Amino acid sequence: MSLQESPHAPTYPEVLDDNGLALAAFLTLCQLVEPIDIRFMHGDLKQLIKVLGIPDPLITSNQSHFSVFEAIVILCSQLAFPYCLWDLEDKFGRKIEQLLCCINELSALIWEKWQFLLEFDTSCLTPTKLQEYANAICAAGAPLDYQGATCPDGIIAHCFGPIEGQRADRGVLSMSNLQEMCATHARDLSGWQLFLYGDPAYGDTDTIISTQKEACDLTEEEQELNNLMLKY
Repeated sequence: MSLQESPHAPTYPEVLDDNGLALAAFLTLCQLVEPIDIRFMHGDLKQLIKVLGIPDPLITSNQSHFSVFEAIVILCSQLAFPYCLWDLEDKFGRKIEQLLCCINELSALIWEKWQFLLEFDTSCLTPTKLQEYANAICAAGAPLDYQGATCPDGIIAHCFGPIEGQRADRGVLSMSNLQEMCATHARDLSGWQLFLYGDPAYGDTDTIISTQKEACDLTEEEQELNNLMLKY
């Protein structure tokens, strides 16, 4: 037996933007959720939907119809915070059975299509490379190293390696092309550059701000921030 749509479920006029997506749905959902609720800026949702290739509309096994915006926002809301389903029911005007199908089936769709990204990368970790790393450990006693960058919410945004442990931080930074990627992609909706915070070994660049062990001419607030960042 198919479920009937909730009388409170939002409806959207068929107005499309340049990408062929329902603009009214996007604007309406932006009023329902804040970026902190879904861990994405509203403008990034369009790009996320396009990259993931989510069908529009998403029709679940119980014949519930979700606009692509509504489906991805519901899923992101559930993944970002441990919402109770009745909280989502109040927010989106959908029955719990509909929400369950949307969350479970959209998750399965994304996993089925993109799980290969989490598999072992045989093109990078070739037998020759693995032997090279093993020889470095054996000869120099140096552990393998990597370079990572995390977002304020704890999500790992970049991970480069493994590499020989004796390489300097600035050398690893150059090898990873992280600065070039940040200069291109790490910008807010207004186009302003976003920065990484690094330890003193990285120095100050166009995309990285480092702390200084012996900084001078700092205000009290600047010195407090510098001391705090030196702990990480």
